Amino acid sequence: MKVFNTDMELITLIFLISEILMFLYQLLFYAENPLDRKRRYYLIFLFLFILYNIFGGLYPDPHQNLSIFLQNILAYGSGFAVACYFPYYFYKAYDLPSLRFHAYYGIAIFLILPFMLFIGGEYFITGNLRASVEHAIVIPFIYTVFSLNAILRAVKLK
Repeated sequence: MKVFNTDMELITLIFLISEILMFLYQLLFYAENPLDRKRRYYLIFLFLFILYNIFGGLYPDPHQNLSIFLQNILAYGSGFAVACYFPYYFYKAYDLPSLRFHAYYGIAIFLILPFMLFIGGEYFITGNLRASVEHAIVIPFIYTVFSLNAILRAVKLK
């Protein structure tokens, strides 16, 4: 079921409202103690999820004033941003030094670079979103398996 004459599904809107409420709730606690680094990292994480659900739910929409190319970049880019922040969040928020490579280099090499090459480059050149996405998710998918395994091991050791 679509809501408000957009491409957003009702369940996406429910998640979005829940995330916004959690964000505001956490923001109040962060305002009480702005030195709480874990909460700050969590707020960033929630904010990225909110952007992901907004862009992923609303775009692509041919009735919007933005170009379809830019709408697709925002929709897929917000998803990649959440995936990129995930290892960094665990590294910083839970002080897991074994995740340093994943937090800094793994993200750049295995997530950002494929996104820029395939979604940014290939999609821009060919205009074929489906092929670009299929090419763009192969390397991040494989990397995700390795990084999640590393996160689980690091949490287990801690």
